[in-house]
Amino acid sequence: MKLNKPYIHICDLDISKVKLNLPNLDSPLWYKDIFRQKLYKVHNQTLSIIFKWDSNNDGDKSFINKEIINSKLGKSVEEVLKPLLKFYPNTKLSKTTLTLLPSKTEVKKHIDGGYIGNLHRIHVPIISNKGCIFNIDKKNYYFKEGYCFEFDNTRPHYVINKSNTPRIHLIIDLIKL
Repeated sequence: MKLNKPYIHICDLDISKVKLNLPNLDSPLWYKDIFRQKLYKVHNQTLSIIFKWDSNNDGDKSFINKEIINSKLGKSVEEVLKPLLKFYPNTKLSKTTLTLLPSKTEVKKHIDGGYIGNLHRIHVPIISNKGCIFNIDKKNYYFKEGYCFEFDNTRPHYVINKSNTPRIHLIIDLIKL
């Protein structure tokens, strides 16, 4: 969604239960749904655990991963979503994804396409460090774990993970009703 600045801080969230329930990096859960990486080539170095995915007319498929939603991980993500959704009345949950950017990799510079006019793109860093750079509109940012923010995905942006550890963000899309 177009914002008057690159991002807005929404709130700080307790992500401790999500971290506790994250699968190991070699878990098949990270490799199960790779259509996002195929659909959006810029994300081909990432891994994802997708909870919910509505197509929003951008050429991808819609589904709900009930197995993940009903797991301990899913329940802990749901706990994080509850306080966040209070900041966005009159919206519906469109996409919920945990995205992992391995160490020493990047998401190349891009502008998100598709149905973004009425979409709030929200990130919650679950695992991050100062070696993970989020660049929005030619400015570098570091977002600490639990720092919930909406960013203007109509601006050019990219991510570089220069660290020796993966970066994991919970990405939430909300659509205005």
